Amino acid sequence: MKYRNYILDANKVWVIFTQTLLFLLIGLTKVFSQGLCDKATSEIQIKNAFFTTFCGLPYKVELSTTPNNTKYVFDYKGESDINKISWQSLASFTFTKSGKYTILQYSVVNGKESFACQKVEIFDKKLPPIDLYSCDGQKAELLIKNEEKNKFDDFIISWGDGTPFTTQSNVPIGETKITKNYNTKKVYNVLVYGYRKRPNIYGTIVNTPGCTESTALNLDLNNDKATNLSDLLLSVIPNDSIQINILDKQLKKEFEIVQVVNNRINKTNENIFKTQNSDINTKSVCYKLSAFDQCNRKSDFTQNLCSIFLQLNDEKLIWNFNTPFFDKLSNFSLIKKDENGNLLSEAKLTTSLEYTLNPTDLNDNFKYQIKAISVKGYQSLSNIIETKPRFQVYVPNAFSPNNDNINDELTIFGENIAEITQEIFDRNGNGVFKSESITEIWNGGINNDLSK
Repeated sequence: MKYRNYILDANKVWVIFTQTLLFLLIGLTKVFSQGLCDKATSEIQIKNAFFTTFCGLPYKVELSTTPNNTKYVFDYKGESDINKISWQSLASFTFTKSGKYTILQYSVVNGKESFACQKVEIFDKKLPPIDLYSCDGQKAELLIKNEEKNKFDDFIISWGDGTPFTTQSNVPIGETKITKNYNTKKVYNVLVYGYRKRPNIYGTIVNTPGCTESTALNLDLNNDKATNLSDLLLSVIPNDSIQINILDKQLKKEFEIVQVVNNRINKTNENIFKTQNSDINTKSVCYKLSAFDQCNRKSDFTQNLCSIFLQLNDEKLIWNFNTPFFDKLSNFSLIKKDENGNLLSEAKLTTSLEYTLNPTDLNDNFKYQIKAISVKGYQSLSNIIETKPRFQVYVPNAFSPNNDNINDELTIFGENIAEITQEIFDRNGNGVFKSESITEIWNGGINNDLSK
């Protein structure tokens, strides 16, 4: 019995110890999690907004009028030291990435510090990947791949056959499959609408304005091939590599990428394909793609998708444009960087395929690259061309050391010369002059001694 009492007492002690440790851990968590938002006395008011969820990238958030000498940070991470925060004075900020952000406002009113905070959620407006296919006659399947970073809550599908819409609510993260049976084999135009539901400033959960998106998909029940790819982007990326982005809205099970000329084949199930190809520095390299759908049917190959090849011809940059994307060209821009790769400028160009460099730029260390921009905003980069200081030496082929003050001395000229050695010999091979300085001249005498 004493042994059992001892065990019981030990358990009690262990429970007490565990509760105490848990209390300490909770207390420490509270201490370390404190930030300046804990001192906030109000929420930041966003201009003309009844929601704190916004869609469409880039998205500019503007704050309502605030006291003078107010500072802001639009991606507050919980720092407690105001001197370690990168503040800005503008009451607006353009978000370029989706995610959840905390906006912190800081001001001093009548000598007293004041803080205000507001959490916002920024989404890309585009729908998640969606595929529509039929593997079995008149039975169609719509596959939605809802993503955490770009989650939609509800989907409504118009099947294009006059039947009632299908509403799919509270769609989870991951793949959701919706089945539809058609009565006739033909081509249908299917519309898919995505909605995001968030609480407004009054706490009511409704469809968030500006966050609804739709897409049209064609379903051909008579077609025995996968839908052809039609929206692609190819660009040169660092390390002599190529990146191909497959931008089609409809999901595909697998892609086949074939390099034109050598017919090298790669397969991937990702929508972004990267590969090294040093040929980009000597010519335009081309690829063609096909896709396999959920029924393992293969599409036709696309037309060639080719990189932009940039080269320097005397003082002119010239380049080709062999379809790096399947969209209309808007314009080019010329990117200029220093020898370390730091951006110096980016100049908007027309659709011309050449550009004349400034002569002074040709005689320095710079890196140039062409960017092609499509109507939709797709961007494709060329290979990089480098300019370097010119190295030149000018040596006169005659001079007359007769003291008439006309060409009495032999002077060597040059550009960008770091080191030089001058050596002059007579007809018998005997050395008569030697110097390691470009500024030192030869007057015709042995070691510049005219008496010799």
